[in-house]
Amino acid sequence: MQAGKHVEERAESKNNKQEEPKTLGEEEAKVDLNRLPKPVERVWERTQEIAEEHNALAAFYFLLYTLLGAEAAGFLL
Repeated sequence: MQAGKHVEERAESKNNKQEEPKTLGEEEAKVDLNRLPKPVERVWERTQEIAEEHNALAAFYFLLYTLLGAEAAGFLL
């Protein structure tokens, strides 16, 4: 049941791009998640899924190693 709900929410959020920007971080250093490149946006979405399915630490490690691997491969400038 929850998987269907998440799919519907994602479809609605993609259709309503004029909504308030999703942000991450403190007031001084907010990141507008709607302006991220598509590959980074997909990594962020997968990180959120891992946090929901497992725990925040597993999601953090996934995000950290994904971004470090991308940097080492030269995908992040």
